[in-house]
Amino acid sequence: MKIKYASAHRWLKPVPNDALASFGKNSRARLRSALPKIAALPVRNEIAKLDEAFLERFLPRYEARIGEKRHPVVFDVRAKTLGSAKADRYYAMSLYEGDRFLGGTIFAIRKDRLAVAYRTYENAWHGARLQANPSLYVEYCLNIHAKEIGVAYIVHGKDRNPYGVNSNIGLAAFKLAAGCHAEIPRKFEIGELDTETCAEDALVLEYPGDEPRAPIRRAYLVTTAETEAAWTQVVKYPHLLSVATIYRTKRPEDALLRLGTNVA
Repeated sequence: MKIKYASAHRWLKPVPNDALASFGKNSRARLRSALPKIAALPVRNEIAKLDEAFLERFLPRYEARIGEKRHPVVFDVRAKTLGSAKADRYYAMSLYEGDRFLGGTIFAIRKDRLAVAYRTYENAWHGARLQANPSLYVEYCLNIHAKEIGVAYIVHGKDRNPYGVNSNIGLAAFKLAAGCHAEIPRKFEIGELDTETCAEDALVLEYPGDEPRAPIRRAYLVTTAETEAAWTQVVKYPHLLSVATIYRTKRPEDALLRLGTNVA
């Protein structure tokens, strides 16, 4: 099966009145468990104008995380933010557990939206025992802040397509769990994935057509019966992205397409 796709897409979501409302069921449960406990813990989240002090804390973590990726794309974050003509748009969100910096988010305020530019967080708390990990908690805080400043949308960055070939499939799962949907960006190239020759697990978001900013409604998870369980999270949000599963095998003629209840 050949799947036409755009080389990139962006993620966004409307800012909800209830900060929990945009999250998936499991994420809401984790946050409801964690939020009452955080008030009694040395966990704090700070938002300020982006400055050099933040970049000195943030960049080593961000660059190390980018370097772990299979096909890393390294941006000059300093030049694109503080070094740009629009530096005054940028803010920084910092997460601390006690005196320990767990990571941060750089975002910009643009008319009716809050646009996430760069982010990185540790995967787990150090002393706190919370069901919501740092990334999920910060996403909740971002919802709160967006509501407070009166923007209508959160834009959650632009990713390369397909996942698995570029970024980890788990990145798409996280953005879906946060309530984001994907759409075509201004600039992209058209590609084609042949599932019969696909040698690794992948999530490919199908090209929706030539309409500008068209929402992407359908995707394909190309996987094996042995590795499928690692990616089940991506099929749980059919209202945001309808995902069909294609089993890849060593023999192209054995490839199977499973159309589950998650397919619209």
